[in-house]
Amino acid sequence: MLKKVYRFAKKQSRIYSKLMTLILSIAIVFTGIPQSRVFANNGNNGPVDNIELEEGNARVIKTAEPVPGSINKWKIKVRVEYKDLNVPTDVLISVDRSGSMAGDRMSDAKATVNALLDKILYAGSSHKIALHSYSYGYLAGNYSNSWKKHTGFETNKQILSDEVNAMSAGGGTFTQMALHKANLEMATAKAEDTENIRNRAIILITDGRPTAGYKVDMDKLSQELGGLSNAFDWKTGIISDSDYDHSRDSVQNASDGSTTVPTKVTQNGKSYYKGANLQKLGTTYAPRNALVSNGNIPASTFIYTDDDPNTAAGRSNIINRIGWGYDSKYAVHGIDQQGRHMYWDIAENTAIEANEIKKSGNFSRLYIVGLETDDDTNAYLDRMATEGDFYPTTLANLSNTIDSIYADMELHTTSDAILKDIMTEGFKEPEDINVTGGTATYKAPNLELGETNGHIEWDIGTPSQIVDKNEYPHTRYEELTYTLTVEEGWEKSVSETFKTNGKTEVVIDIFNANNEKIGETSAEAVSPEVDPTKYTVEKDLKGFDGGEAQLADESFTITVTGPEGSSYKKDIVLKSGGKSVVGDLTTAGKYTISESIGSGDYDKTFKIFVGDSETGVETDSFTVQPDGSVKISGGKLQDDYTLNDIRIVVTNKEKIAKIGDYVWNDINNDGIQDSEESPQKGVTVRLLDKNGNPVKDQEGKDITAITGEDGKYYFEVAPGSYKVSIDVPSGYSLSNGQQEISDQIKLASGQQNLDADFGLIMKTYKVTHEFVSGTEGKELPDKVKALLPENQTDIANGTDVTPTAPSQPTVDVDGGTWTFDSYDKDSVTINNSDEKFVGTWKFAKPQPKTGNVYVKYVAEDGTVLKDAVAVKENAPEGEDYTTEQKEFDGYVFLKMGEGSAAANGNVVEGDLYVTYVYRLEEKPELKTGNVYVKYVAEDGIVLEDTAVVKENASEGEAYTTEQKEFDGYTFIRMGEDSAAANGTVVEGDLYVTYVYKPTKLPQAPEKPTDPEDPEKPDNQEEIEVSEETSTKGPKTGDESMLSLYAIITLLSGSLLTVLGLRRRKNHF
Repeated sequence: MLKKVYRFAKKQSRIYSKLMTLILSIAIVFTGIPQSRVFANNGNNGPVDNIELEEGNARVIKTAEPVPGSINKWKIKVRVEYKDLNVPTDVLISVDRSGSMAGDRMSDAKATVNALLDKILYAGSSHKIALHSYSYGYLAGNYSNSWKKHTGFETNKQILSDEVNAMSAGGGTFTQMALHKANLEMATAKAEDTENIRNRAIILITDGRPTAGYKVDMDKLSQELGGLSNAFDWKTGIISDSDYDHSRDSVQNASDGSTTVPTKVTQNGKSYYKGANLQKLGTTYAPRNALVSNGNIPASTFIYTDDDPNTAAGRSNIINRIGWGYDSKYAVHGIDQQGRHMYWDIAENTAIEANEIKKSGNFSRLYIVGLETDDDTNAYLDRMATEGDFYPTTLANLSNTIDSIYADMELHTTSDAILKDIMTEGFKEPEDINVTGGTATYKAPNLELGETNGHIEWDIGTPSQIVDKNEYPHTRYEELTYTLTVEEGWEKSVSETFKTNGKTEVVIDIFNANNEKIGETSAEAVSPEVDPTKYTVEKDLKGFDGGEAQLADESFTITVTGPEGSSYKKDIVLKSGGKSVVGDLTTAGKYTISESIGSGDYDKTFKIFVGDSETGVETDSFTVQPDGSVKISGGKLQDDYTLNDIRIVVTNKEKIAKIGDYVWNDINNDGIQDSEESPQKGVTVRLLDKNGNPVKDQEGKDITAITGEDGKYYFEVAPGSYKVSIDVPSGYSLSNGQQEISDQIKLASGQQNLDADFGLIMKTYKVTHEFVSGTEGKELPDKVKALLPENQTDIANGTDVTPTAPSQPTVDVDGGTWTFDSYDKDSVTINNSDEKFVGTWKFAKPQPKTGNVYVKYVAEDGTVLKDAVAVKENAPEGEDYTTEQKEFDGYVFLKMGEGSAAANGNVVEGDLYVTYVYRLEEKPELKTGNVYVKYVAEDGIVLEDTAVVKENASEGEAYTTEQKEFDGYTFIRMGEDSAAANGTVVEGDLYVTYVYKPTKLPQAPEKPTDPEDPEKPDNQEEIEVSEETSTKGPKTGDESMLSLYAIITLLSGSLLTVLGLRRRKNHF
């Protein structure tokens, strides 16, 4: 276990240090007031020392006092006061009255508690106090003094005090019971606080380690921890009295109250008092190894007595003495069922109890005062108290310790104060900043946030100074001091007292015990006013005639220089009627006055007036005495101030000004007066005001001047702004672009401006050019504009002029070409004015590139076989074209002509010629022949004259003939030497001969002849068949037979004709 070591050798300084820490940490108070409260703004504008603050309100008091021995320097003091806001609180005080508290301890404890009653239960307080006391023992044969509830929550100090004073010491220390009972009391108080507006705290005062505690339900303990072994640690080599036996003069039995004087034994070099029925360590029944209870015991296993613990029945669940773990069920004389020695750490059980009740929510703070306790005991008590609320103390310091607890408790809300003191113009940054509490820093103005003045930011926190410790609730305060010095350059427009700051305001946030903001209050100080030692400078400006000044807007710089050896120098810029109040004097001595003027020359005088005197002294110096202090207000109104100021009046008078002076012939028109250029006399110049209106003399006439032989002119005028104009003589113009009216001329007092000159030149004219676009919607590009011809200048009247042609007539640009068209006129004659020629440009998009393709056919000797023919005309560049080789009789293709384009290709820009070249064909000698056809009878009779079928026809040429029909004849065959009816020509002659025979009629049978000569006689002639005989049969005379013969003959002829035709067809 980690133990805290408290060193009382430095107990006084430690207690006071802890007190300061606690006061500055007031945010840790009690469970808070749930509802928010907004507190009044107590900005007071009257005398601040007579105001009675109400709870939760604040005020700010600010004063300014001159720093002795310094001029225009003040010490500023800002005091913030805040009165605590009372929070109703129930405080339960539980006092240990065990035997060890007897004597001075009990006496001092009573006195301290009574003092605490006075602090908490002040007049009008809404707090309450309950009083408990506790011990544990058998005194005078009874148990009546073991625990006592002296009072419930009470507001009557007398009743409480009587109970405190009646306490007496005796018995053991049953702290666990005191804590348990206190928590029950607080639970009741919480239940009665139906509005939940009261805080609750416990203060327990004890001088020793607990010696008694509640028994533990071993069955429940075993069940909750999963076995008793988890509630005990097996310790070996026990050497500490806290692990074995408490060193007391007697041991009291928990059951009957009897006591046994222990036997003193020595173990491991240390002396111990051995308790009743326990054996010396190392013996059979008291081994060096034992079971010791640990901090794992749940508070739920404690057996709280249902009876009055001051009776024997009520004490049945109580165990007594550290080191004696007697319980008849599990241990006899400290021996468990397994024969192991058992020890209860009652102080540890008490700490478990304390931690359990702290979680109950019935109270917010558990303060424990350890009165002259040792380090081992302090380690337990510190764990029992709420964090930071254990106060080990000596008897002598007990009263201060209770005060510390009260300061920490405070029974009021906590606060957090921040003050912002905004500076004002006219003072340097504050110096010598000091505070009684918190931190204060000066912050320059944040221009990005629109701040114009710096400020002091004072983080006060909780004010710790107390106005009257005997007043409750306390009024707390802190103070801020710093010095202010008039700023260099301090200057005002009026003479009066001035505030030392812009705004001084404190804002205080108010918190409950849970550190939750429940409201705020604020207060603003009345700024003290100071009256610096100062001087006023005034400006008086008069005209040159003593009347109103013409240049009333003129600025003058008056300089005040400090005493010798000082760095003081003040420049004050004023206009007529202006005034400035200066209060940055910090050094005694003589000050001198001077003046500088930005322009012009004036008469001047200095006159100084002291205080409110109307009679001034004409002088340029004054003296500040060492006692030149200022009167302050301290936040209160003042009726009078020390008259320690002076007034300086600086008077100036204007002087006459002059304007001129020269008119000349500017031959070269350059505006420069060259030596060879002569003055122009007799020219009228006029005086104008600044607006260009003529200035009149006293008679109302325009004021003019005429140049003399030297070309000069002058005007004498009052200071001011003027212009001059010239009447340009006929036939002249102003040179170099001058205007007839000059620029404004501003003349200061006594100032001259002799540069209002005019140059004259004979009139000439110029010709200019302008280009315009002649294409709608198209603007001229810069390339075209750059070609604009230069002006033709110095052209005399009556001169004929022509326009200047552009340097190039066309300009190619993206998307097309600009082409110059013409000027609006060819020429013009100058006629008392300038002329301008306007030239027009037109825009055209580029034409697509085209080409032609021609094809021609020639012999190699140049003979044109076919005239050139256009294959493509005006065709787009790149378009396909094709040509073909042709055939010509007697010629054969030889080649493409030299320079010929390809037979097939693409059109290019221009003309392409495709040339086919041929040569004469070399033919072999042709063989020819003739073919004739003739038709003859077989007897040689020519049926048709011979006909020519082919004449001089080429050998091999085909020919055809045909078989013809002739009346009375029938084709019988081709002639013996006949050529084929159809065939081809051969060299020479071919004769195709068709042979026919006469067609014969059938004859009647002859009478039988001599069988030996059956032939017909040679002279037998064919008998023509007539119609009369055609129907008769042969030798019969029968007409039907003759008709039959005629039909047969006709059929035969037809058959032969058909055969002949078929044969003829076979020749084709």
